[in-house]
Amino acid sequence: MYLASGCAPIPEMLRTGVTVGLACDGPASSNNHNIIQAMKFAALQQKGVHQDATIITAEKVMELATIDGARAVGLRLGAAVDHAVEVAVDRDREPVGTYRAGEP
Repeated sequence: MYLASGCAPIPEMLRTGVTVGLACDGPASSNNHNIIQAMKFAALQQKGVHQDATIITAEKVMELATIDGARAVGLRLGAAVDHAVEVAVDRDREPVGTYRAGEP
């Protein structure tokens, strides 16, 4: 959305068997590195473009950012993905990309 480059047809890609991964991009195209925000926008964008609130579930978006993301870049699944899911759902942790002034 930041670069006005369109919307990936994620539901269609998934239906045809494409492995789709979701990740944070750099500041040149999104101004942050917050995977939770990327997950939110991915879901909202698909729902808006397709005008269907059920087009993609929160569970599927979580898979895109964890298990499917690992598959998309050729990583073996296992403990690292399990840890990523734990971190993503731990509401007491600060979001990735949150920095306080004066901290290294």
